[in-house]
Amino acid sequence: MYDYFNGSGTDIKNNIFQGGTYALYSYNSSASLDYNLYYSLGTNLAYIYNGSFIYPTDSTSLAAVDSTKNQNSWVGDPIFASATDLHVYGPLANDHGDNTVGVTIDIDGDARPMSGSTTVDIGADEYDVVGDDAALTALLGPSDGVCGSDSLLVSVEIANYGQNTLNSLSVSVDIFGTTMTATPTNLGIPFGGKDTVELGYASNYVGGIYAVTAYTVLTNDGRSNNDTLSTSIEVSDAQQVSPVYPDMICAGDDITLSVTIPTQGNVMWTTGNDTLGVIAADSSLTLTNITTDTTITVSAVSYSDTTGNVRGIGTGGGNYNFFGTTGVLFSVTKSAIIDSVTLYPNAAGTTNIAIQDVATGATVWTGSASTTATGNTAEQVYLGATVTPGSYRMVGVSSTTGGLYREFGVSGYPYSTSGGEVSITQGSLTNYHYFFYDWVVTVGGCEREDSTFTVGIYPDAVAAISIDTANATISATDWMANWSTAGTTDADSIYVEFSNGTSSNDTSGTVTFTANNAGETVTVIAFGPCSSDTATFTFDVNQISVDEDFLNGTLSIYPNPTRGLFNVEFATATATNVEISIVNMVGQVISNEVVTVNGLYNNQFDLSDESAGVYFIKFTTDEGVLTERITVE
Repeated sequence: MYDYFNGSGTDIKNNIFQGGTYALYSYNSSASLDYNLYYSLGTNLAYIYNGSFIYPTDSTSLAAVDSTKNQNSWVGDPIFASATDLHVYGPLANDHGDNTVGVTIDIDGDARPMSGSTTVDIGADEYDVVGDDAALTALLGPSDGVCGSDSLLVSVEIANYGQNTLNSLSVSVDIFGTTMTATPTNLGIPFGGKDTVELGYASNYVGGIYAVTAYTVLTNDGRSNNDTLSTSIEVSDAQQVSPVYPDMICAGDDITLSVTIPTQGNVMWTTGNDTLGVIAADSSLTLTNITTDTTITVSAVSYSDTTGNVRGIGTGGGNYNFFGTTGVLFSVTKSAIIDSVTLYPNAAGTTNIAIQDVATGATVWTGSASTTATGNTAEQVYLGATVTPGSYRMVGVSSTTGGLYREFGVSGYPYSTSGGEVSITQGSLTNYHYFFYDWVVTVGGCEREDSTFTVGIYPDAVAAISIDTANATISATDWMANWSTAGTTDADSIYVEFSNGTSSNDTSGTVTFTANNAGETVTVIAFGPCSSDTATFTFDVNQISVDEDFLNGTLSIYPNPTRGLFNVEFATATATNVEISIVNMVGQVISNEVVTVNGLYNNQFDLSDESAGVYFIKFTTDEGVLTERITVE
């Protein structure tokens, strides 16, 4: 209450005055003050000057200032329903007003004094205290802007607004899709007192705004309108770094790496002890000519920066001792931590600091800083305040230092980190800068778990096939065997082709031949992601039944084995065309001739110039085909 040079005709009664620095500021005033309730959040209750400076701290020292004033006034917390709801719960204002003021109804239209009472209440609300009343007054944790974690402490503040001591109750909190409940006992909270109830730890790494509802259950609770607290908190994302990368590539390929989490800040890519790059989280990194399997780790990184708002940015300044809403405005474009600020206190003491959301007015962070510096000299104080993108004000709520240094004539706004993540944009009064200098800011968001992955090189495809000749099915007219490419490795697809024209893209099957032949072939091609491999294999088709009268049963090959020279002899009953072919083990034709035989055929062949091994002699007539072996030693 600002009581400045008021005359004796001013009558100030039945009011509740609450202030951040003083509840009462009275300067050379002759006003009549009594039957008021004063509550100060600062060190001193009041500032009074009537020829000398007096700083009362309690009801006794306040009444002692002037025996004609505040003799029936009270000092203490009135316990309002909230910062914007002036309904009163506390006992101090109840039945302590002055009936002669003549105000007969309260803010709700209720009669003053209320039924059952003979004395009006101090303040705008006529009320009565109840025997039992537990109220949820604040969500203490998780705090707004907290980094995600698997151990977020959930806690609330409860108050006892009933006359009976509050010993036990049930408290529940709906948060992150689950309900947590605690039933503390032996609390011993007196009328008007408060306590903290911890409900346990919750896990949540995903950033976002979450609705939170807390509620109490107390037997015989006399007021239900303060049993539930609904609010919301913003959790800063702390999920593990999530990289985007190819699992496998061809040797020599280039790769592009990026992340989907985080979306802000910087990430560092490393392999072994080598740093591949530090880039913005919304950028990508390209690595060229990767020839071996490569293991890479990606980490979210933060760095420290300053805002540059050092003392001396104004045209003048001095000690300032008014708190509550005084401070600086600032904006945040990326999640950051305000590690510390520098204060210039007048004397040793403690300063209470708050960060408030400009858009909603909500307090998103509070803390206190104890300092030992005097004479407005510098002292750096730790805050550790996490802030998410938005517009804020940092204010000095109260201070016991006797004042902090502030400047005027400041024209250099904004004062920002090098990347513009945090910018101090103005003082609470234009072109002023209050209290909080030289901010040290950690940029890069919350701590996150690294991710490690390997980009592999596709191996070359290797072709292989097996023909189960040992278990071939043989009849008088054909020869059939199973085949399989099970020995083929690292292939996406295959192609198989036999010398009889049969082909397939399957990995197994059967093949059929209708004539005996030594040196049949099969070719298999294995196609891999990056390469292909071709292999050819040779096998024999034999034991297909041949007519016993083939070449009149006269065929003779001798000597067998041979050192090179051997004779072929047979006879025909009529003129017959006979094709005689000699083939080696890999299917190469050594010789081939067609002869017309009418009677006896006897001819000598010479394989002396060929390598030792097995050769196949194939006789083809209109009757069919017959293949015989000869071994050259």
